[in-house]
Parts: sequence; structure tokens; C-alpha cells
Amino acid sequence: MPKMKTKSAAKKRFSFTASGRVKAGPAGKRHMLLSASDTKIVKKYMPYDR
Repeated sequence: MPKMKTKSAAKKRFSFTASGRVKAGPAGKRHMLLSASDTKIVKKYMPYDR
């Protein structure tokens, strides 16, 4: 089975904390954590960044 590809847009906009939570950087704020439903979507976009 081939490797899954990471979405380039997600790679540039989101990062993961050491505990596996997703960090996003919206304009004018710092290190805002995402809700659980949004986190599932981002983790699907970035399969190897956990």
C-alpha cells in the first residue's frame, strides 16, 4: 500500500504539541488550540505528524 500524502496547506498552517494536540496560528492571536472536531480533520490531513 502506498504512503499517504500530507496536505501542503495543512503542513504550513498547523503544528502539533508534544502531547499530540493541534496548534493553529490565526491572525492576531498566538498558539490557539483547535476544538476536537477540527482536530480530527487536521490529523487526517497530516497522517505522519503525530
